Amino acid sequence: GLRMLPIIVLSSDVGEAMRRVVFEAGGDEFVAKPIVPAELRRRIADHLERHRQRRLAEELDPRSGLPLPARTRRELDAFVSLLRRERLPGAVGAIGPAARPAGIAEDAWLDEAVRISRALVGAGAIVGLDEDSVLLAALGADAATSSARLVRLAEARPADAPAWRAGIAAIDGPGAQEPATLRAGALEALRAARDADATVREWGGPRTSDASGAIRRVR
Repeated sequence: GLRMLPIIVLSSDVGEAMRRVVFEAGGDEFVAKPIVPAELRRRIADHLERHRQRRLAEELDPRSGLPLPARTRRELDAFVSLLRRERLPGAVGAIGPAARPAGIAEDAWLDEAVRISRALVGAGAIVGLDEDSVLLAALGADAATSSARLVRLAEARPADAPAWRAGIAAIDGPGAQEPATLRAGALEALRAARDADATVREWGGPRTSDASGAIRRVR
């Protein structure tokens, strides 16, 4: 998680040998003492901007490192299609804060989203950001197992982390829906979980849908 962190070394030893040691050890920048505050701020800002640009080029959120929506949907849909081809169990999950984050609360939600993502990725999931700060996940387990895993993650939430809710859509559920429809179903189930103030709700498949794939039935 820290592999992209810039390392800036400050030293009063400005000899060639020290500089060589710093860069051979993986340092990104050498700043000689005495420190000029304006110069140090500029060098830090330059590194942060380069870091931000690298992440954006990889379709990653600069703050959290989580995949951005376009990459999330692409990778999630490919994983769901793979599970289908191999006839393996799976589910699509949508996870979002119980209340819409704003200001400092948004930073707190991103911290919690990273915790959730690491736990799910460690269990073989594909996870990334969707619109409105929602996490989307392709889970390599059936809906019941995936729901139970999310409940355990919610119960382990740090005391200072924002509360969140989740929706689940099984890939082998009614109608054998396409990945985009499953994403819509998981998001609808997330809205139902928020309305019911429940940790997780499972989508029961479409009763009716229009051309945009709007889902209307949740269980």
